[in-house]
Amino acid sequence: WRLLSPSDHNALTKLNTVLQLEPENTRAQKGLRRIVSRYLRLAYKNKNTPQEAALHLARAVAVGLDDPRIITARSELIPGRPLPEISAPATKVTVASLPAGLDKNSRIAELLKLAEANYKAARLTIPAGRNAVERFREALALDPGNSRAKEGLARVANRLAALAEDDIQQ
Repeated sequence: WRLLSPSDHNALTKLNTVLQLEPENTRAQKGLRRIVSRYLRLAYKNKNTPQEAALHLARAVAVGLDDPRIITARSELIPGRPLPEISAPATKVTVASLPAGLDKNSRIAELLKLAEANYKAARLTIPAGRNAVERFREALALDPGNSRAKEGLARVANRLAALAEDDIQQ
């Protein structure tokens, strides 16, 4: 499973990126709940080894959901014990510089062309400055109503959600 690591290629990072793009994306929200469920199952499975149970509970907490099952599991499995520190991978989407020397419409067209090329090459969120999310967002910054850029971000969100589901199942 690639739930929380490696830091640049895991389900949590992908799902959080989807939620940055589409905060109401139910597929991503469900994916986060599945990660928490996986870690809760592992915590209960390791209930006879409090350190292991605590580690899995800490990972469930790192997902960042306010899930009452975590509180219940903590009180049942490791009452009064602190959880180890687990930091969730950072989700960072930056905006790169715009191509120079082009009028607004030409820049938008060029950004959309670059975004599509990045999408096809599976450069969805990385590397910084050369990925589909950044290019689609740059196009939207120039033209907030651009339907191609909005549709492109929706496709990226769906693809990231599918990749995250793969990470959860592995």
